[in-house]
Amino acid sequence: MIEPYETEFAPCPLCGSDDIVEAHDSSATDPEWCEWELECMDCGVSLGSRISSGNPRMELIEKWNRRPEENIELNKLMDMVNERDRLLTELSNELLHWNSIAMSRVDLVAIMKMKQGKDNFLPEKTT
Repeated sequence: MIEPYETEFAPCPLCGSDDIVEAHDSSATDPEWCEWELECMDCGVSLGSRISSGNPRMELIEKWNRRPEENIELNKLMDMVNERDRLLTELSNELLHWNSIAMSRVDLVAIMKMKQGKDNFLPEKTT
């Protein structure tokens, strides 16, 4: 027979739901074995355990609640990389803007020289 229990669990590692159900099967044919299961009622992910020694319920809860340690240094590095990418995009857009202005000026100078009958349409280099 499956017996439900209510206790505090970490949210579902897949969907983040808090609707977690715990069940214990006490009708196992071998009294040395215990079966426990945790299931998220929103997405259906489950974790089961069939252990013959120790405290299977606590081991299962510890496995469910376990999350990888957050690497703070890695997160800082990723924030820095994202900021660098943002700044590079901003700089690239600014350079494109100024390049288009410079090219427009070159075009205007070439048109003016062409109207004046000059052979060299490009602006003269200044030193």
